[in-house]
Formats: sequence, structure tokens, C-alpha cells
Amino acid sequence: MKKTLILALIFISIGTVSYAQVPLKRDSLRQTTTVMGATPTKKDMIVISQAEMPVALKSTLEAIEYQGWEKGTVYRTKLNDMFMVEIRRGNTMKSYHFDVNGKPLDP
Repeated sequence: MKKTLILALIFISIGTVSYAQVPLKRDSLRQTTTVMGATPTKKDMIVISQAEMPVALKSTLEAIEYQGWEKGTVYRTKLNDMFMVEIRRGNTMKSYHFDVNGKPLDP
């Protein structure tokens, strides 16, 4: 009886060690995370039209600070959790970041 139990434990141990040696597919490790306070780059974002913007964001952009946003470019993250509006004023480009509720985020 003891020999059978010992053999069973050995086989379980060998099976566990063997399984741990199986390489994982790279895609199974891929994760998309947004770190609090991190600003996504353009490559992490998708250009959207004004019609695709949340109403709260449009409301925020009515402030004088964002004058001219209608002629700018609006982006959203692939997770749809942040927005960026680029506004050109003369020779300068200014980027503004917002959450899904239209609240401005610190760049």
C-alpha cells in the first residue's frame, strides 16, 4: 500500500514538473493595461469623428480653453477609456486628455 502511494506521488510530481516546462504562447501573455496617470501615445489611439464622441466630452470642449477643437483631431484609446483632442493654434499643436466623462486629465 505504501509503495503504491509513493509511486502515485512520484508520478504526480513528474507530471507537474513536465507541465511547468511547456512553453506558453506569446499571445496568451499579451495584456493591455492602462497605468493610472500614464498618457497613451498616438499609436495606442484611434482617430474618431465628432459623432463618435461622448456627449460629456463635447460639453467640456465648449469651454473657451478648447476653442477651435472642431477643426482639431479627436482620438480615443482602444479600450475606449480615454480621449485626446489635438488643437492647432498657429504654428503650435496643443493636446488635451479627457476621461470617458469628459473630465480633463493631467498630461
